[in-house]
Amino acid sequence: MARGRGDKACAEVRQAGWAVAEARREPKWDGGGGRTKVREAGVSKGGKNFASASVCGCPGWAPARRAVKSPSNAMTHSTTRVARTSATAVALGLALATAGCQAPSLDVTPRFMKLDLEGDLAASSGAISGASNWDRLGLDDEPTSFAPRADLHAGPLDLTLDYAAASFSGTGTTDSQLELDGVTIPLGATVDSELDLATLRLTSTWDVVPGDLVTLGLGFGIAAIDSRARIEDTLTNNVVDSDEIVPLPYGALRLGFDFGPLELEGLGSVLAIDVGDAEASYIDVDALARWRVLGGDDRISLSIAAGYRFADIEIEYDDGTDTVAIDAQISGPWVGATITF
Repeated sequence: MARGRGDKACAEVRQAGWAVAEARREPKWDGGGGRTKVREAGVSKGGKNFASASVCGCPGWAPARRAVKSPSNAMTHSTTRVARTSATAVALGLALATAGCQAPSLDVTPRFMKLDLEGDLAASSGAISGASNWDRLGLDDEPTSFAPRADLHAGPLDLTLDYAAASFSGTGTTDSQLELDGVTIPLGATVDSELDLATLRLTSTWDVVPGDLVTLGLGFGIAAIDSRARIEDTLTNNVVDSDEIVPLPYGALRLGFDFGPLELEGLGSVLAIDVGDAEASYIDVDALARWRVLGGDDRISLSIAAGYRFADIEIEYDDGTDTVAIDAQISGPWVGATITF
């Protein structure tokens, strides 16, 4: 995965910080004339003692403190002053190095997915004995969905926020009886069907195997899954309508490969829970490839991106005295572009 500018600048800034500290060496008494050498590179000009001041490779000259009669006093005062300067330089260098390591980067990826739907729907006032297949219900179209994604990289921490929504509709027949809220649609009925699914996820992973070429991160996340299924009998106009929002926490794994301008990543999520009157299982795999075409590590960059996403969502819950079960596998390729800040 793209590791922002901070990781690459970290070593350089740290070296610069230590270089500044090394430049400030302990002063030495020159043994005669009562002069103090602030640096070994110091020279005497016009009867005055000068020291070379070099910051970030830019040389300059600054007059040293005038000599005093007592060598011990001169040494003590100069040692204290230079020691303070050295300590300040070291602290500044380490602070800059730490800031460089922590500098975050942000990937924003607008993308479009071509989605395919598999699975079935069941609704019953008692125990579920059968389900109607989505294809048989007429939901066999493959809509194109806008699915934006944003990734924040801050050292070993990665945060991903993504959203995807899809709507399916069509006309078909029921494979089983559907019963909900006192409304019944019999087996074999001709129906107009609709299914709306949307997922909003926030995933956090921590690199347990960091590296320039390969990274492996583990973490967790939470998803909000909004599902609405509407089945209308074209003969009787009876409608079975189920609408539910289910929050799902999950475990996450992130695997990334960085080959310079080419980046590969897979983000996987998995969950299986049984809480109260609801059961749910959730598997989601989002794979991507990015190729940087403009910019670089030290400025805003633009990449073309493509990938494939597979999500398997199974939810069974009680709706009053009825039971609803939704099984949906949504998958398909996607294309987009990534802007990195």
